[in-house]
Amino acid sequence: MQFDDDEVYFQCPNCPATYNFTEFHKLEHKSQASPSEGSAILGHATCRHCSKDFYYYLTSDVIPIVVNNDPLRDIPDEILSGGSYEEAIHEPLDEQAVPVVIPEPGGKDQTGHKGNQEDKMAQFKETLNGIDGELPPPELAKKMSETLDIIVTETPSQVEAGLALLKKKFNLNARNIEAFRKEINRKRNLIKKDDQTKEANAEFAKLSQPPKELTEEEKKNALAYLQDSNLFQNISRDIAVAGEVVGEETNKMMLYLAATSRKFKDPISLVIFGKSSAGKTHVAKAVLKFMPQEDILILSYVSAKALEYSGDQLKHKCMLVEEWEGLAEILPTLRVLLSEGKLSRYVPAIDPETKKLKSVATEQECPCSVIVTTTKEGIHNENSTRIFVLQADERLRT
Repeated sequence: MQFDDDEVYFQCPNCPATYNFTEFHKLEHKSQASPSEGSAILGHATCRHCSKDFYYYLTSDVIPIVVNNDPLRDIPDEILSGGSYEEAIHEPLDEQAVPVVIPEPGGKDQTGHKGNQEDKMAQFKETLNGIDGELPPPELAKKMSETLDIIVTETPSQVEAGLALLKKKFNLNARNIEAFRKEINRKRNLIKKDDQTKEANAEFAKLSQPPKELTEEEKKNALAYLQDSNLFQNISRDIAVAGEVVGEETNKMMLYLAATSRKFKDPISLVIFGKSSAGKTHVAKAVLKFMPQEDILILSYVSAKALEYSGDQLKHKCMLVEEWEGLAEILPTLRVLLSEGKLSRYVPAIDPETKKLKSVATEQECPCSVIVTTTKEGIHNENSTRIFVLQADERLRT
C-alpha cells in the first residue's frame, strides 16, 4: 500500500496533531512496530507537538492502531492473542531449560534447598511490593522483568506463582502474562545454554590431559586380566559391580566394545533408545568409567561449530551425548564424521604471496566413537544407517 504525503496517516491520541506517512516515521521511536508481527509487537513513539508518548501496532496494511497509553494494563481485549489468563498459556515454562536439583528424601541438602526456594520467593515478594505502580510504562515493565529475574531459575511452579502475584498486583491481562512467560523461557534457555557451554569446555579441557603412566605392577595386572579366557564375562561382572548395573548384558558389552573401538580406524557408534528413567545414560556412564577419562567426552549439547573447530581433539576419543536433541545443530556434520572419520571445511587465510584473504580447504582426521541416548522412538534413516541401535532393557527386576 502506498500513502500520499498530502493525506493524514496518523493523529496523535494526546493532542490534535496529525502526521502524513513520512512525518510519522520521522518521529522519535523508542521501539518500532512491525506489520508482520501485528499486535504482538508494540511501537513506542513521542509526539513532536505535545511531547507525550503513545503506543501503537501496525496492521498488515501498515496502518498504525493506537493502544491506550499504558500497554501494561490497558491493551484492548480485541488485540489480545488469547482470551482469559488460563487460555493464554500457549507456552508453558520449559521444565528442562534450567535443571533444578531436588535432593533425595532425607538427604543433607533437602532442607537447605527448600529454604533457598522460600528465600527467593520472599525476596521476590518484597521486591514486587516495592515497585511503584505509577512509574512510566517502559520503566514499570523493566522493574517487573528485573523482579522476575529473582525467581527465573526456580521450578516452573514457583515461577508460575510469581507470575500470578505479578498479575494480581498490577491487574495484568493474558497477553502481558504470556509475554513475561516467553521472556522467562528465553532467559532460562540462555542460562541452560551457558551452563552447557561451560560443561562442554570442561569436558574438552580433559582431552588435553596426558595419558596416565602405568607402573610395571599395573601393566602386569592389566596383561593378566586381558589374557584371561573369561575376559568378556569378567568385564561384564566388573561393570555390573562398579556401576551398580543389573542385567543389560548385551548393552553393556556393546557399549564397552563401541568405546574401545575409538582406537580403530573405523570406530563403532551407537544410539540407545528407551523411555525416560529407563537407565540408558546410567548404563553408558557406568561403562565409560572403564575407559581412560582423558579419552571420554560426556555432553548434553553440542553447538553448531563444535565439531568443525575441535581440530584433532576428537581423534580416537569416545563422545557420549545424553540426548539426541543435543545433536540437532550438528547432524549434517555428524553424518560426515561417522561415514568418513574426517571433517573438511573452508577457512579464511592470508595468502603469503598476494597478502590477500582467501578461502583454504582444511581436512581433519578425527575417527571417534559416538554414543547417544534418547527417548525418541526412532531417528532419521540418514542417521540410522551410520550407527548401531540398542534398546534399553526396561523389564522390572527384583
